[in-house]
Amino acid sequence: MTPVRVGLIGCGKVGQIHAAALRGIPEAELAAVCDVSAERVGAFAGRYGARGYTDVDAMLRESRVEAVVIGTPHGGGRACPGRKAAGRDPGRL
Repeated sequence: MTPVRVGLIGCGKVGQIHAAALRGIPEAELAAVCDVSAERVGAFAGRYGARGYTDVDAMLRESRVEAVVIGTPHGGGRACPGRKAAGRDPGRL
């Protein structure tokens, strides 16, 4: 079985938890990670062997992910990056 290519949005504390969990799932491959901080995403991508992005649209367009995990802070009037992923046809992510 080919692993599901997963993208992770948010490379902070919650993102670390999700990335560690994904490592333990043989059916999943952490293919891409995205964060607003280039420094943080670079370190995170290197640690987990994923391609790093600072732009959600670029990650969704270029990485061929089939699933997206959102590990960003909630509330505070922030735009939800998951809306960009959720608005796409799952077969076209």
